[in-house]
Amino acid sequence: MSMGSRDGLRSENSGAPDVGVSVSTDAPSSRRRVWLLVGGIVAAVVIISLVVVFFLTRSGGDPVSAPTSSASASASSTTVPTASPAAAPSATSSAAPVEPAEPVALPTDCYKIFDQDYLDTYGSAELNSPLLDPIISRIPDIEALRASLPGIDCRWGGPTEGGTASSVNAVTPAQQDDAIALAVANGASCEDWEQGTKCRIFQRLDEWYTAEEYFFRDGLWVSSWVAGTIGDENTITQEMTSSIESTLWP
Repeated sequence: MSMGSRDGLRSENSGAPDVGVSVSTDAPSSRRRVWLLVGGIVAAVVIISLVVVFFLTRSGGDPVSAPTSSASASASSTTVPTASPAAAPSATSSAAPVEPAEPVALPTDCYKIFDQDYLDTYGSAELNSPLLDPIISRIPDIEALRASLPGIDCRWGGPTEGGTASSVNAVTPAQQDDAIALAVANGASCEDWEQGTKCRIFQRLDEWYTAEEYFFRDGLWVSSWVAGTIGDENTITQEMTSSIESTLWP
C-alpha cells in the first residue's frame, strides 16, 4: 500500500510540475527575443537614417556652391568677349573716308583752255568757222557719244585739207568707261598719264594722216584732233592735249 501510494504520489507530483515549468519558462524567453529583434531593427533604421541624412546634407551643400562659383566665372568670362567687339566700330568710325576727286569745272571759253604758248602759235587761226563740219572726232561712234555730252568745242582754221579741233566735255565714270572701250575697239592705245587716262588713235592716208587723243580726268573728257602731212603727226596732237591739261590742272 505504501509503495503504491508513493508511486501514485510520485506520478502525480511529477506530472504537475512538468506542465507548469514548460509553460512558465518558454513564454518570457520568446518575448525577450522578439523585443531584442524589434529593438535591433529600430536601432539599425535610426542609424541608417542618420547616416543618409548626414551624407545628403554634405553632398547637397557642395554642388550648390560649386555651380554658383562656376556660373559666376562663366558669366564674367562671357562679358569680356562681348565688350571687345563693341570697341571695333569706334576704331572704324574714327578712320577718315577716302573721298573721290571733285570734278573740275567745265570751261566755256576756248581761249582759256590752252596755255599761252599754244595760243601764240595757233590762236590767230579762225575759231569755229561755220564752213567747218561741226564735229571733233572723225570716228562716228566716238563722236556720237562725245556730242551727246555737255561741253565746249573749239575748231581752229578754215575748210582746208588740214586743221585742228579740240573739245572738253563733262563725263560720268560710266560714260568714261564707254568712251575708252570705244577708243580701244577702234584701235586706240591707252595709258595712264598725268593722273588720268590718255588714249591715242593714228590713221595714215597716203601722204596725210589724222590723229586723235582723248584724255580723261576728274570728270572731264578732253579730245584733240589734227590732220596734216606726214612728219609732224607725233607733235601737234600731243601739244594740244598737253596745253589743255596744264591749263585745266595747273
